[in-house]
Amino acid sequence: MRPDRPTPLRWRRSGYCQTNNGCVEVARSEGPGGPSAALRDGTLPESGAVLSLTPAGWRSFLTAVRAGAFDRPPQAGPPPASSPASSPSGRAATRP
Repeated sequence: MRPDRPTPLRWRRSGYCQTNNGCVEVARSEGPGGPSAALRDGTLPESGAVLSLTPAGWRSFLTAVRAGAFDRPPQAGPPPASSPASSPSGRAATRP
């Protein structure tokens, strides 16, 4: 490896990822400012778009992920079926 060329990144993805899933890939990077974490879209690795985070930024990102900050909201669906406990009498509602 020539010293004037950056070391290629070793990209990793979660073991939970399967083929054709929209997974994020991560790699450890060393730059002039010190270590950083590099992230990219695993479905478009050739796009060249890479997000670089400092160690503090990486920790903040992981904290937000674990807290559910990036979770998708639940999809709207049909209301749950009524249960006997949901009616005032404790019996399931019936139609006449």
